[in-house]
Amino acid sequence: MVFDGGVADISRSRTITAPPQAIWDVLADFGSLSAWADDVDHSCILNQGPDGAATGTTRRVQVGRTVLVERITEFDPTTALAYRIEGLPSRLRTTVNRWTLRPVGNSTEVTVTSRVEIG
Repeated sequence: MVFDGGVADISRSRTITAPPQAIWDVLADFGSLSAWADDVDHSCILNQGPDGAATGTTRRVQVGRTVLVERITEFDPTTALAYRIEGLPSRLRTTVNRWTLRPVGNSTEVTVTSRVEIG
């Protein structure tokens, strides 16, 4: 974890025995988060990005009684997906999750970095 000037970056990596495309197919199916994230009760696409682009697409995520909106800010197929999380307590000014995929032989190193800006 890196904490500097009210901004914290927390990263976790794991190597998964699957090709990047298989992992990307799960991540890029943006509305189906609740199918694989155990603590998510419901998820669905709210709207597509401009002209149907992935960037700008939003999803609704429900965790217990908390409802969040996540908006894609970066979409680079089989490489990176980032989204901003809206609806968290106001002291968390900005929260962004960024997933990166890197091929490692027959496996894929998956890293998720959460950036939280305290305000």
